[in-house]
Amino acid sequence: MQPKKTDTIPWYRQPLVWLVIFFPAATVVAGIATLIIAMKTDDGLVVDDYYKKGKEINRVLTRDREAASLGMKAVSVYKPDTKILHFSLASTTGAQLPETLHLQLMHTTRGGFDVDTMLQVTGSGAYQSALPAKLVRGVWTVQLSTDAWRISGRMKVPDQTTATLQAIVN
Repeated sequence: MQPKKTDTIPWYRQPLVWLVIFFPAATVVAGIATLIIAMKTDDGLVVDDYYKKGKEINRVLTRDREAASLGMKAVSVYKPDTKILHFSLASTTGAQLPETLHLQLMHTTRGGFDVDTMLQVTGSGAYQSALPAKLVRGVWTVQLSTDAWRISGRMKVPDQTTATLQAIVN
């Protein structure tokens, strides 16, 4: 009887060992990557009274209709180097322009970058706002409003630095 031959190849040269190690190691790396992504991005908060917010859509549409009836239109110009947003507001019906306007800049996919501020008149139909930070790359919804009306438009930063705002009425 001959003695049994044993394998003399070291364990780290066995392909099956590396196959067994690879999957748990890949899972750990993927888990760490997922954790980092979850910590660095803001997905926004869910509104507690979502049903009530959904019913308010009719009230918001009346503000759009009011802006359309007043003929409100605006052009915004964003200057990234100074972080200043200029607006020229006009009414085709000659309606009185307000002293202050509510400005909302909403990033289409990342709510954590949204800006909400008030604008003061700087001239005849001219308004401006110094933004707290430079706008990040992406598509932004620019919205000007008062208690009575609302107009909005879109701007793609950094390719586009102007936006035309008007009432959206279907």
